[in-house]
Amino acid sequence: MTVDNDKYLDNGIQYAEVALPLPLDLQRYVAAPTEHRLQPTYTYIIPSHFSALAQVGCRVIAPFGNSTREGVIVSRPSKPNLPDTSIQLKKITDCLDEKPTFSSSMLQLTHWMAEYYLSSWGEALMATVPGAVRSQQKQTYKLKAGPEAVAEFGSRAKLQRQILDLLQEEGKLTRTQISRRLRKAESALRAPLAKLLGQDLIMVMAKIRPKSQTQYETVIDLAQPLEVTQAEAQQLKNAPKQVEVLKFLTNQEVNLPILQSLLTRQVRCNLSTLKSLEKKKLIRLRSQQIVRNPLSLESVPTTEPLKLNEAQAHALTAINRVIEDGLVTTFLLHGVTGSGKTEVYMQAITKILSLGRSAIVLVPEISLTPQTVSRFVGRFGQQVAVLHSRLSDGERYDQWQRIREGKTQIVVGARSAVFAPLNNLGLIVIDEEHETSYKQETSPRYNAREVAIKRAEIQGCVVILGSATPSLESYYRAEQQTYQLLSIPNRVSTIEMPTVKVVDMRRELERGNRTIFSKPMHSGIVDRLQKREQVILFLNRRGHSSYVFCRECGYVERCQDCDVSMTFHFDSKQLLCHHCAQERPTVDQCPACGSSYIRYFGLGTEKVEQEVIKIFPHARVKRMDADSTSGKDGHQRILDAFREQQIDILIGTQMIAKGLDFPNVTLVGVITADTSLNLPDFRSGERTFNLLTQVGGRSGRSQSGGEVIIQTYLPTHDSIKTAQHHDYVGFYQREIGYRQDLRYPPFTYVATVLLRGLEEKEVIETAHYLSEVFVRFQSDAFPKIEIRGPVPAPLSKIKNRYRWHFLLRHTDNRKLRDYLKQTLSHYAGYRSRQIDLIVDIDPVSTL
Repeated sequence: MTVDNDKYLDNGIQYAEVALPLPLDLQRYVAAPTEHRLQPTYTYIIPSHFSALAQVGCRVIAPFGNSTREGVIVSRPSKPNLPDTSIQLKKITDCLDEKPTFSSSMLQLTHWMAEYYLSSWGEALMATVPGAVRSQQKQTYKLKAGPEAVAEFGSRAKLQRQILDLLQEEGKLTRTQISRRLRKAESALRAPLAKLLGQDLIMVMAKIRPKSQTQYETVIDLAQPLEVTQAEAQQLKNAPKQVEVLKFLTNQEVNLPILQSLLTRQVRCNLSTLKSLEKKKLIRLRSQQIVRNPLSLESVPTTEPLKLNEAQAHALTAINRVIEDGLVTTFLLHGVTGSGKTEVYMQAITKILSLGRSAIVLVPEISLTPQTVSRFVGRFGQQVAVLHSRLSDGERYDQWQRIREGKTQIVVGARSAVFAPLNNLGLIVIDEEHETSYKQETSPRYNAREVAIKRAEIQGCVVILGSATPSLESYYRAEQQTYQLLSIPNRVSTIEMPTVKVVDMRRELERGNRTIFSKPMHSGIVDRLQKREQVILFLNRRGHSSYVFCRECGYVERCQDCDVSMTFHFDSKQLLCHHCAQERPTVDQCPACGSSYIRYFGLGTEKVEQEVIKIFPHARVKRMDADSTSGKDGHQRILDAFREQQIDILIGTQMIAKGLDFPNVTLVGVITADTSLNLPDFRSGERTFNLLTQVGGRSGRSQSGGEVIIQTYLPTHDSIKTAQHHDYVGFYQREIGYRQDLRYPPFTYVATVLLRGLEEKEVIETAHYLSEVFVRFQSDAFPKIEIRGPVPAPLSKIKNRYRWHFLLRHTDNRKLRDYLKQTLSHYAGYRSRQIDLIVDIDPVSTL
């Protein structure tokens, strides 16, 4: 039915379509007109005093239900497009931007993201802006009704009555404060608070302020020429502290202006001394913006472009030709570890800068960022900005503002840096493009690689995907000539690839070796220590022991909320769940049978560290995992010490497996290569090959050569055999055949649908209902959709929530997404608020 909206064409009234960061409402999605299918967006009236400010792309505060939300104006229609003329439109309450935060190209990119990944447009928009830039709300609740109304409420709803009594007693409280007073979870308060608001018994007040903002500090400068100041100081004999300040400021070694905080510390003076000098017009006090810069530019040596070998030069020539021609192209740069891919990136960026354009460089792990940033800062200096999650809010805010204002031309960072608001973007580099950390785990569940390619298409620029172990999807696209393949088959100069030895741990056990180190591994470590060379030991499992076991009755300590075994951490003497972070003290007796025969089984990095220290007591040993690098600069401190050869043996998880370059490392030992091979995921073989190749690539990055020793119980597995011979193409050919036979990506597109909730019975019932909906639509409009499930997820319970899932496949990505939109819109009318539904398009894991 078409609605006549002419009644809204009143003179002077202006409208805005606002995208709010709310979960996608699939019922509204299907009901909306085709041209407005991307819901939810909401129509608001623009008050006249915001008329000039409320531009498309600006952030605004708008009322929504009983609260207010930060949203983004995505259009300003001449009249609202409403399904019902009885709807009473609300007004925007505040404008947060003087100029638009979101450009037209970013609106276009986020529109695509929302459509592709089945999120709301508002969620996609907010994912592009660092949390430090967004506003934050403090909501407080207070009584609206009088004492009589509260008394009349009675005790028919116990929790609501408790809230009313509490607010009557204390005035106004936040939800967190109410939660603490009543000892109830905040989630349990949502429904009763909403009911009290609906009955007009209480009211909510929202105070909105920016999470971070520009920081200013007072600086001090001389108000008179140097000679005049020195002469005046001679006349201040009765004010010795003022004289001391002036002498300090006129010292030739002091850089002016100087921070007031620094001056008062150096001279030990107070503000009244400075005010007296200002009154005498001898100094000036003024406010100056302070840039919170995470980069230590002074400590990074300047570097010049290196001479490229033939393969590097060929790759750069192909890239520069496309840049000069202004073509939109995606390159897959396949170069072995240590082949000099980063130098190709930097020289391509030099070309981009010469044309007045800018570049983004993405790295997959925070641990890579400091080393990568140092290389780019050494080449490009203050043109580099950095964005990643370990920056403080203030640092992230200032870096983002620098980028937005055009004060930097290069951004280096992790996944979300793909959205950096650079002007005239010309190049996006994605290093280690195969890495799963480029996939966002919360809505919108985007893959930064795919977003980068779409952004390049919208803004007319080049993408370089670099890896020693490209994802199968990327290499297949290169074979199909969707991407342009460039290869660097050898390491730089005459440095050879490390030799790789595979040790069958079954044979070691037969020979009586029950330690975690095979004989070749032990001998290799001894040899390197004698030569004063460095060793990296890799194990992709942190903690000490992977489970605690009673040898009397078989009891295993498991997390009560996650149904997985608890990991023993020696440092804290605690059992820890790596999924929900629940901690529990270790036990001396079995909780089930009372036996004292408690044993710790399995390996973790803590246990490897203990064994190394015991066997090699004179070696300097350090562990690098999520537990040992929890501080802001935890990664950097360890890597700096290793680079300066203050550490002989570095033990770590996958954060040491990629991108790090230490010339003195001549041995890499993989404690067990089998950890990820047995996971119930079709990518487990690819993930194992990638890890072994990448971690092995840390060895032999100098003329000294290198060796990799891989310990395994599956020495004949294809992933291990091909990694031993640095044979990516051989691995690809075997794996791509397996994928084609079993109809996995890149030959199909995959989506997972996960249901999770507190009540197992309700989760199962909902899963079976959704299964019926899937089957009904499958037989109707989408006969070629493959549906697997519902079944319990491999991790069937996490954080006290039971998990069931579906896996859906189709050869056409658009049809798969259309099918999901149609079916899930019907499920939306049935679903319980107690059940979460999570849709993941192109998942990187099916666990």
